[in-house]
This record gives sequence, structure tokens and C-alpha cells, in this order.
Amino acid sequence: MRQEISLLLQQYETEYKNLLQKKRFRTYLIASVCIIGVIIVVLFLMFLKDSSRPISNISTSKRTTATSSLQKKDKTNKTKSDRSQGQKTAAVFPVKLRGTWYGYVDNLQKDIQMTFSKNGVIKTVIGSENYTSRIKNIERVGVNTYCYHFVKGTQPNGLVAGAQLGGVYVRYAYGVYIGDGYIKPLVWQAGVDSDFDYSQPLTNIGLDYQLQKGSPSSQKSPHRKSSDSQVDTRNLTTQQVEDWVIANYLENRKDNRFTKKISLLKVGKLIQMV
Repeated sequence: MRQEISLLLQQYETEYKNLLQKKRFRTYLIASVCIIGVIIVVLFLMFLKDSSRPISNISTSKRTTATSSLQKKDKTNKTKSDRSQGQKTAAVFPVKLRGTWYGYVDNLQKDIQMTFSKNGVIKTVIGSENYTSRIKNIERVGVNTYCYHFVKGTQPNGLVAGAQLGGVYVRYAYGVYIGDGYIKPLVWQAGVDSDFDYSQPLTNIGLDYQLQKGSPSSQKSPHRKSSDSQVDTRNLTTQQVEDWVIANYLENRKDNRFTKKISLLKVGKLIQMV
């Protein structure tokens, strides 16, 4: 009986040990599975993190590239706009005023030549004297009538050749009238505290001349004619002198620059020379 009980106890002890071993194995297995699962989860999260980083960089790069392209486009458009605006504002004078104009100033007895450039520079030649004026812009103050606005430091010398100006507590504005094939210098006068009346330019101040386009040779001047008409009459007969006086009279009369007083003086002088 004791032997049977001893065998049963041994068998029970053996099975108990086997059960403990199985329990420990199961515990180890579960722990291993959990650890492996945790490792897999961590690796998966790291993979997701690493894979999402290039996408973010690509998106940022695309946004940066798009922003840069927009900035370049805006800069290009601004440059074109500035260039276009510059081209629009670069021409100070209208096309019909640009170029060289010729005329004659009676009270100075000199030829005048005025050249209007696109950039606002006016070059004036009066006889042998040269003047340069710089205009910032012009203002239309009437029908075909424009007023000059000068660049700081520019003087109006040469723009109103022959004008007789003066007075105290007055100021002047200068401009030009553009007619059909001719131009005419203009001057306006106003008090120091008054506005200019652009409908009333000054008159009877020596600005009764006009300038026309053409060549200098086509603009005949009386001082040229007087020099051309000087001939030696000492060797001429009375009839030849009379013929010369008549021819010279008719030629000068075409330009309306011959007066009876001048003709009488010339005739008297020629008669004395003969």
C-alpha cells in the first residue's frame, strides 16, 4: 500500500513539474511574442516616419519652387511694366514738335534754329550763339498750346529769342504754339502771387516770328540778302545801276522786308557812288 502511495506521489510530482515547465514555457513564449510585437510596431512606426519625411520635403520643395516661380514672374512683369512705363514717359515732346525748325528774328537780324529732342532737350542756335534748355515735361494749356516745365537749374535762354522782357514783382512762363507746319514761341506773364492766364500770351514783345521745318538754305534772311546784294557799282553805268536797284527792290519785296526809306537810302548811296 505504501509503495502504491509512493508511486502516486512520484507520478503527481512529475506531472506537477511538467505542468510548471509548460506554464513557464507558455509565459516565456507570450513574453517573446510581446517583445517581438513591440519591436515590429516600433520598426513600423520608424518606417512610417522615414517614409513621410521625403514626401514633406518634396511638398516643401514644390511650394518653394512655386513661390520662386511666382516671384520671378512678378519681377519680370514688374520689369516689363516699368520698361513700358519708362518708354511712355521718356518722350517729353509730341512727335509733331520733334525735329529742327528754322526762322528769322527780325529785331535781332539773325537766323534762329531750334531742335526739339525726344528726351526733352531743346538746342537753339541764334546766329552764332548756342543755347541748351532741358525740359522735364510739357503741359497742354490750350489748343495746340504747351507750357514748358524746366529741369531744375535750367534757364530759358534761347527759347524766346528777341523777346523784350522786364519788370518787377512779375514772373514768366514759357511755351510754344504748334501750328499747321510752323511753331511760335510764347511767353506768359503773371504777378508773383497770381496765376498765369494761358489764354493771354504776351504780344508786341518781339515774338512775332514763326519757325518752320525745312533746310537752312530755304529760310532766306535779309542779312544774307544784304551781303549778297553788295556789288561794286563804281564801274557801272547809270542804266546798270537803275536796273540793279529795281531788281534788288523786287527781290526784297517778296519777303516784305523792304521799306521805302531803305530803298531811298540805297538809291541815294548808289547815285553818290556812281
